[in-house]
Amino acid sequence: MTLGSRYQILALAGSGTMGTVYRARDLELDEVVALKVLHASLADDASTIERFRREAKLARRITHPNVARVHDIAEHDGLKFLTMEYVDGESLASVLRARGALPLVEVRRVARAVCDGLAAAHDAGVVHRDLKPDNILIARDGRIAVTDFGIARAVVDRDALTRTLGALVGTPAYMAPEQIEDPDNVDLRCDLYAFGAVLFELLTGERAWTGPNLFVVMSRRLGEPPPDPRALDGAISEALADVVKRAMARQRDDRFSSAGELGDALETCLSSAAEPRSRRPRRPTSSSLAATKTVAVLPFRYVGPPSDEYFADGLTDDLIDTLSMTRGLRVRPRGMTTTLKSIDVDPREVARTLDVQVVVEGSVRRMGTATRLSARVIHVSDGIQIWAQRFDVAQGDFLVAADRIAHGIAEALTADLTTSRRHEASDPDAIELYLRGRRELRASWSGDLSGAVELLESAVARAPADPNLVATWALALSRLAFLQGGATRLRARQAAERAVVVAPNLGESWVALAATRVYFGDQIGAAEALRSGVHRIPTSGRLRAALARVQLEVDVLDEAIRQLETAMQLDPTVPDLTEDLARAQALRGAWTEVDALLARPVDDDHGRLTRAVHRARLDLWRGNAVEVPDAVIAANIAALPLKVLLLQRDVARGHVTHDRLDDLEAEAMLPRPRFSLLLWQLFAELSAILGEHDRALAAVGRAIDGGLVDAAWLRRCPLLAGLRRDERWPALVARVEELAARLRGIVGSEADGL
Repeated sequence: MTLGSRYQILALAGSGTMGTVYRARDLELDEVVALKVLHASLADDASTIERFRREAKLARRITHPNVARVHDIAEHDGLKFLTMEYVDGESLASVLRARGALPLVEVRRVARAVCDGLAAAHDAGVVHRDLKPDNILIARDGRIAVTDFGIARAVVDRDALTRTLGALVGTPAYMAPEQIEDPDNVDLRCDLYAFGAVLFELLTGERAWTGPNLFVVMSRRLGEPPPDPRALDGAISEALADVVKRAMARQRDDRFSSAGELGDALETCLSSAAEPRSRRPRRPTSSSLAATKTVAVLPFRYVGPPSDEYFADGLTDDLIDTLSMTRGLRVRPRGMTTTLKSIDVDPREVARTLDVQVVVEGSVRRMGTATRLSARVIHVSDGIQIWAQRFDVAQGDFLVAADRIAHGIAEALTADLTTSRRHEASDPDAIELYLRGRRELRASWSGDLSGAVELLESAVARAPADPNLVATWALALSRLAFLQGGATRLRARQAAERAVVVAPNLGESWVALAATRVYFGDQIGAAEALRSGVHRIPTSGRLRAALARVQLEVDVLDEAIRQLETAMQLDPTVPDLTEDLARAQALRGAWTEVDALLARPVDDDHGRLTRAVHRARLDLWRGNAVEVPDAVIAANIAALPLKVLLLQRDVARGHVTHDRLDDLEAEAMLPRPRFSLLLWQLFAELSAILGEHDRALAAVGRAIDGGLVDAAWLRRCPLLAGLRRDERWPALVARVEELAARLRGIVGSEADGL
């Protein structure tokens, strides 16, 4: 798409409170620029646009290498946009999210550049008024530049009708007190205050002012002295802390008088400062990985024989999977978009419903032995089509083309797609079998997986070196072995060992390997496989979820919750994520969080049944009644989980016969090592509720004999409180505690380094 017959949109760079920034090519000058499309609330006001023009003209007077130059303001079909110098790199905000507190040598470099840039702007009579890490750019060549000069001023100086809104312009975490109290009476020292707040964050990894809402954040700086960074890091020198506090002084007359003076003071402190040995970068949390762009991939439209519709489903799933593992994106799970299949939808309405910034849509058309794939990316707030592409491919190139589409979308969204590209075509029949098998695997995750395994096995037989096929086949077999046990365990182990050789960069391979090691009693080897896999593929949500489940069992709850939340950010399509997170919160006694998690929507019959069983279990933990949704009974799937659910309901009501409990015990005795452990745990809980103390204790013993390592459950489950008072309990659980301690050394918070 081209704006004003001059600026060709190349990619979405980011969004902010005032507009959306694109990377664009100036076709007249043949150079890349940053193009900011103003939000309609600003663009529709003629006086504001005139002020933008004046501020842009004023900002053009700043010529300094540490300031991104402003070019002009223009219009296209009602869209108002600014053009600015494009700085190829990342924002300081992105660096802080990923790394936390920076080494002093880097703080010094940022401080010098920003102070020099501010000094040049102030000398030209321009005050920024909204300085923050998002507006400090670090180029790939090391240059540091401050951007967005003049934009905040243009908004603040709106007419009297909007001036009260102008008081809130700026970012609360970095705004000077006078911007809150008297926004019409500010000077260059508000920029010094803002940079003091940025310095606080550079040194500590935390914001200077925090609070549960906007007004708390703003009021704290009005009633409290500036915070001391040494309260968070005692290794920071007193002189450096004093500079930060002076820059953030409540009264502007107590601050430095100029950016140059602040820069000189920082240079004095930082030029001779030794790097404190105790300081280290903050380990990234789930918020560090939080996506900056929200995306919905709509079900791709299909044109062709109805029997081949799974090609469109396969492309949609592949894009969701790949983009979900892309740093910088938050992709809505397929369950939220499935209802939009085969209907005409307005992308803007979809965006409002799903709360996303970007919509991906497209089509799949079968033409004999060839397939035409079309896709486009739309930024919904302004309707700009960021990217569009069409591919005509042979069936064997289907996944290669899907990969090219995913990489094209990621590039258009300026996101970091870390998955490797597929370069080779696969056997056309193998692709067909793979797509059908993967669809069956997802649809039957908690049910009969034999059909999915058969399809995937046939696909691998035709394309034995295709990483995606082999990894998915190994994952399906490992899940089937969990549900069936028996001879399937050996087949699953062989497939997993093959997968880590053929597909070492896919999370499914390592998850399958870890699962099959557990089936053969090697919990230590399983934990080591998961840790190795996460270090190798840190963006795999499935791998992080598997690691978190081990952490959950060995009672490293805070770390398990962190990993589960990170996994949900990376790939919300991983099965049972919400249920595992709810169980972790229940073990902590955080029932409000449990209820919020279990209230999240579920998109299919198997998912609803799994959710109902987990909800029933946790309701029993706290003595609540158990409700069985009519939709779950009507679906009539997965006989054993449904039998367990109905048994849980009747135990809660006190309406249960011993023969039904005997049936569950018989199921637990079947040779399905991992699944049987879960059944023994459920059996122990139900027996404890019914007052069958010895039977419950025996069930715990059977689970431990089978390889149970769930120390958190043994320690914390409310239903086992009576068993924990039994004199036989310490000897019974001693083996678990010993193994759990060894596993904590492998997957615990200090060991994983993630």
